Amino acid sequence: MAPHLERVIIVDSSPGSVRLLRDAVRLFSKGKIHCVETPDQAFELAKTFNPQLLVVDLGGDPGDGLQMVRRIRRSYMPSRYAPIIAASSRANADVVFAARDAGVHEFLIRPFTTLDISRRLIAVTLKSRDWIEGMRYVGPDRRRFNSATFRGDNKRLGGGVMSDSARLQQTLKFVEFAIAFKDHDPSQALRSLRAQAEPLLDLGIAFDDPVLVKEAQAFMRYVTCMTEFDLSRTDELLDTAYPLLSRLVEARGAVPDFEPELDDAERQSLKSWRNYAPSSHTGLVPA
Repeated sequence: MAPHLERVIIVDSSPGSVRLLRDAVRLFSKGKIHCVETPDQAFELAKTFNPQLLVVDLGGDPGDGLQMVRRIRRSYMPSRYAPIIAASSRANADVVFAARDAGVHEFLIRPFTTLDISRRLIAVTLKSRDWIEGMRYVGPDRRRFNSATFRGDNKRLGGGVMSDSARLQQTLKFVEFAIAFKDHDPSQALRSLRAQAEPLLDLGIAFDDPVLVKEAQAFMRYVTCMTEFDLSRTDELLDTAYPLLSRLVEARGAVPDFEPELDDAERQSLKSWRNYAPSSHTGLVPA
């Protein structure tokens, strides 16, 4: 684990708690461990320190710590992908699920033991997880959340569970959400669209489907060249994405695994592209 723990940030305002966390991590890390008191200090430090791991104590009010997690996940910092372990003495479901939905990798309940720490560190450094780049959720695959301790019958397996057909539908849903809600968060919409391009091309190759490969290549060219300004060119974006989105074959009201329930206005926005009449000039590249 040591190569994955050369740069660590611990966020905790309690000196005693900091020592416990630092000493526990030090058993597995020979690198630099910075300890800061507030989430804002951690966010600013992350810009230059580029941590490989963050351990965040949620304290009495988890809101500030989880907001920092969301800010990191939606930033352009390299550390946006870094594993984050949340620690708290409050183990109720609301806190655990809030941490999961903010983009935390693992949850550590106080009081903890060295074995508890080692399990979380193994989970975040040695067990790879898919990265989800959606509009409402950014972070590691939540279906394996807290995998270091949960051993029940409902524990999801690691890789290889999702079929290629299901993966295609999920990827296209992310494209659909990014287009529908691009005006709400243009930066994240652009990241989400770009994140789906390569998987779509890989799936076209896996299916041995030259039409899907061609559509994915046109989509990749477009989103690679586009900027946040180009997102306003809805017609051009839909021209390029429409052939792919037309492959969505399941129930139209379905919601991606990593997106929350929608209100009526959001559902209407999500369906609006289906009434679009694409031009004959697909595969556009932004000027």
